[in-house]
Amino acid sequence: MTTPKKTTSPYRGKSIAVAVYAAMVLLLGGTLFLSIFLEKQTRKIATEQFNQQQLLLARYAARQLQNNLELICDELRVLNYSPSLQYLESVSWARRIEITMSVLKQTGVLLISRIEPDGTKAYSVDNHGKHSILDISQAAGIQDALKFASVIDNKGKVFISNAFRDEERYPGRLLLTISIPTYQESIDQAHPVPTGIFVGITQVTLDITTFVKRIVMDIHSGKTGYAWVIDHGGTFLYHPLAEFIGANAFEVRPKKAPQISFVRIHRIQKERMLTGREGTSWYISGWHRETKGPIEKLIAYAPVIVGHTGSRPSWSVAVVAPISEVEEVIKKDLTRLHVMHGVIVLSIIMVGLTAFMYERRWEKKLAEEVEEKTQSLRRSEERYRSLVESAKDMIYSLDRDGNIISINCYAANLLSGDLSGVSPRSFEGQNFLKMCAWGSLNLATIHRVFDVGEPQDLEHTADIGGKKYWFSTHLIPIKGRNGEIRALLGISRDVTEQNKMAGQMANTEKLASLGLLAAGVAHEINNPIAIIMGFSEVLLEKCPPGDERHDMLKRIVRQSQVCERIVSQLLTFSRVSEYAEDITDINHEVETLTDVVGNTLLMKKIKLTTDMDPDLPKVKADPKQIQQVFLNLINNAIGAMRGGGELAISTAFDISKNMVRICFSDTGCGIPPEHRIKIFDPFFTTKRTGEGTGLGLTVSYNIITSYGGTISFVTQTEEEAGPQKGTTFIVSLPAF
Repeated sequence: MTTPKKTTSPYRGKSIAVAVYAAMVLLLGGTLFLSIFLEKQTRKIATEQFNQQQLLLARYAARQLQNNLELICDELRVLNYSPSLQYLESVSWARRIEITMSVLKQTGVLLISRIEPDGTKAYSVDNHGKHSILDISQAAGIQDALKFASVIDNKGKVFISNAFRDEERYPGRLLLTISIPTYQESIDQAHPVPTGIFVGITQVTLDITTFVKRIVMDIHSGKTGYAWVIDHGGTFLYHPLAEFIGANAFEVRPKKAPQISFVRIHRIQKERMLTGREGTSWYISGWHRETKGPIEKLIAYAPVIVGHTGSRPSWSVAVVAPISEVEEVIKKDLTRLHVMHGVIVLSIIMVGLTAFMYERRWEKKLAEEVEEKTQSLRRSEERYRSLVESAKDMIYSLDRDGNIISINCYAANLLSGDLSGVSPRSFEGQNFLKMCAWGSLNLATIHRVFDVGEPQDLEHTADIGGKKYWFSTHLIPIKGRNGEIRALLGISRDVTEQNKMAGQMANTEKLASLGLLAAGVAHEINNPIAIIMGFSEVLLEKCPPGDERHDMLKRIVRQSQVCERIVSQLLTFSRVSEYAEDITDINHEVETLTDVVGNTLLMKKIKLTTDMDPDLPKVKADPKQIQQVFLNLINNAIGAMRGGGELAISTAFDISKNMVRICFSDTGCGIPPEHRIKIFDPFFTTKRTGEGTGLGLTVSYNIITSYGGTISFVTQTEEEAGPQKGTTFIVSLPAF
């Protein structure tokens, strides 16, 4: 009997094959899915990193715009507090506005005006120094500002108008006005008791496109990205396309590319940008620079808070770039990813059952590629730092101990004192706090930012290279992927000049109060001095010469005359005396004075030399006051040359400035450095008690500046110049 052979069922082999094929299909499908997923993740990470860089740029630009707007508002408040503006003093309102204009015109300010409460008349000075009284009854936007200012609760607050155009006065420009209510609250000699009433508004007219453009036009994201700015109504304040400036962002895009749907960017603007939010997103545009057609763009935006406290966000800064910028960065990695996927697919088909092992290897390799890409993105972050190297602020990053991680060129040059340029990398690893004294910016402040995780703003001093600076510093924590704070970003702006200006304004108000006090004291002293002198002269007539009482009475008269002279100088300091403007020949006045003091100079062993310009123009000034100034300067020169010396007086005409210049040069001891900043201060003197009142140079300064002139000096002590020591005072007056 024959035993039958065992055979393998074809169905079993088919089942195994089906299982293998199914496993291969599943592996191929899984591989394809993972490849697509990793490609999307890579794109997502690269896109988010790129947009975060754009957000940093948008924040920086927004902060710069906000700081510059606050500067204008601060200067406007200081100007608004001036009595010259509150009472519209005819002799000084224009000059006071010119001082503020000299600070603000570089920001794009075109006009500064003091507007009457009925909105019909404006007292204005433009950015060329021309002052005028304008009829503004038909001007746009004035009534909105006046309506805001007339509400008592808005006292001290700033009103910022919508952007508008005035083709009649400023053709082709987009304008904006900043206004503040004006009340008569300050005092001066003419108004010792303020009325406190509302008298109108003080207003700045700003070329808003120029203001914004100088801050954002140089911002670039990637190779072709740029920035634009809209206000709270959606009007473009700046855009690289000139046709967009002043146009409504919701209307101008559909007109330029009607075939494109701008629903997404319009929603971003309406729901996020115009509500004061910051963030990142994307949208479809119809163009990018010279390229036309549907283009997907990445956008980052940050708000600019303007106006009074509690007002809504007014502007938004956007930084945009096509998503192709990211595609170019990761193009090589994606190509390698696709090639690798093909190799894996072929390996699965050829090897079959070993696909699992290859797939695991592929996953590991892919993870390495993703990590390599992450490192590449981190390295690319360094390239974006060059965007802030042109900033005129100190920008740096520190670790928890205050050691420098990175620093920009401006900060490196400032800290090294080498304006020719120094490598910022040479500062890496050094302790930032030990490089100089930073005031309130210390290790405790840095630790607070790291511990709290919130930005910190502070104003502080710094002593760099022997020079004192004031900085406004913003400290920002930089967080890692897991939310831990890994570094601190610092942005320090030099506000030394702004602080000096504020100090000068405070000193001006202090001197005004001192002047009022001096005037009151002088008037009170005049009467008893007159009585003392009168009775002393009566008694002198009754006492014969040679009598001891006669000598005593003469001494009383002389000392009373000294008091009378001091009182006269106090009155001159406290107010501008009445004088008759005349056409004065400076050469003649100098010759007259040298004849008067010639004998004194001879007795003091002082040699006098003169060099007069024979064609010197005349000036419009009171001859007596000019003589008083010259005599004060000559007396000071005599006092500086106690052992004799040489006094040189010269006159010349500066044609380019239309100014007459008079120089008084002595070979005296010079002015010590610690006294130079104080010599024009009232009551400051280095003479012995009884030899001077400390008012001579103060009175001289007031007289010269009242005629639109200047008085300055150049000096060197023996320690600075050796035998070439001495002082030269230069008086300049406008030629008639």
